[in-house]
Amino acid sequence: AVAFMERAVAARPADMISRVGRAHMMVEAGDVRAAVPLLEAELTANPAARGYGAVPAALVLGWAQRLAGDEAAAARWLDPLEAELFAAQANATVRQLGMEPMNAARQLAYLAVRGRREEALQLAARMPTLPLYGAPDPRDGMYAALVSAPGYEALLTRSRDAGDAERQRLGLTPLRREGK
Repeated sequence: AVAFMERAVAARPADMISRVGRAHMMVEAGDVRAAVPLLEAELTANPAARGYGAVPAALVLGWAQRLAGDEAAAARWLDPLEAELFAAQANATVRQLGMEPMNAARQLAYLAVRGRREEALQLAARMPTLPLYGAPDPRDGMYAALVSAPGYEALLTRSRDAGDAERQRLGLTPLRREGK
């Protein structure tokens, strides 16, 4: 995934989404030391920087810093992000654009990254499904604190079932599942 993102950045070096996505994949691959300065540079240039799925670069950086054991540095990015993510749910524009599910998925990732597992699982129980676009991938390492929790697994099952129903409605085959 990192090599793919390196090629994406090489092809479009001005594309913020690709640059943040590359750093995100570096964190996923365990290369936190290389990812942190890239994310810091993005956020210095643009505090609202986003990656794929509109994942805030501040969330990825805070997650990376938590993985590196630097809680103080993580809090500098994650604390202000909380207000943004949770205030957005009440925003009329978010509702008008139908973006509540995407924002809720970002909230879920945020709570998981912060280690607020019970709050995250309560949110997962209220979510009908995870959106197919505009949110972190449910296999993303940011959700690691939730993996195997019954409430999160139930959300994933609802999401897969809804995705398969939509694919069937469109005349497409269901998505292949790992292990099947």
